[in-house]
Amino acid sequence: MIFKYLPIACLLFSTQMATAQTALDAPAPVSLAGSETPAATEDIQNTSAAVNYASLKAAVTPAKPFAPYSGGTGGSTKNLCGGINLGLANTMATFGSTSTSGTGFNFHLSLGIAFQNDGKGDGSQHAFTIEARYGSASSHLKYNDALGKEQKKDYQFSWIGLPVSYTGVKAGRGNTGFYYQAGINFEYLVGAVDNGTDVSKDMNKLQFVPYVSAGISFDREGHGPFKDEKDMIGPFISYTANNMSSVSNFKLSCLIIGLRIWAWQID
Repeated sequence: MIFKYLPIACLLFSTQMATAQTALDAPAPVSLAGSETPAATEDIQNTSAAVNYASLKAAVTPAKPFAPYSGGTGGSTKNLCGGINLGLANTMATFGSTSTSGTGFNFHLSLGIAFQNDGKGDGSQHAFTIEARYGSASSHLKYNDALGKEQKKDYQFSWIGLPVSYTGVKAGRGNTGFYYQAGINFEYLVGAVDNGTDVSKDMNKLQFVPYVSAGISFDREGHGPFKDEKDMIGPFISYTANNMSSVSNFKLSCLIIGLRIWAWQID
């Protein structure tokens, strides 16, 4: 009886072997949700190397290009800054019913630190600066007194100051750009002379002087131990916000217009 069914068993065995060989040669089937993966497919998949999905995620996730504080590629840096102001000082005086004004020469020299940041990929830069400054100004005033006699006041002022400012630089063509600056100078009067007489006791020692400036900036390449620089040149204007005089019924202020030459180091 066993030998009677042997040919049929052999035929079935051959068919199953062919089917198994076809399954091995065919691509692994896609496993649908809720279906089971055939044992042969699981064996084939388990022989492959494990995929490090964390590494793939890190590879495709771009690094943040800007520093959190500055929004720029270089973050915040501290560099030296400084410059000079040259201009005309227009001093205005009012006492009693008399008003007069006069002009003279102004000079300021400053040196300090710029807390500098790069812009958001557009080549711009900005900085908050704090400096130590020395300045002087002269003014020559003329007026007629109550008797109609001409009077002259030749003022000579000198200050030390602590200017705090914000400066922005926009990139232009090549190494040339545009800058703008605004700040306030906290000045301490160290000397005031009128016609050779010391009148410091008649002046307010602390003075507040807002100023603005705008103009052209240039990149200058440093050599040796010197860093690269942003050099800036443009007009400026400043004005004494409070009364310079401490004498009752005597108002004194100073408007200065001139040329500002200023620079900061860059990394």
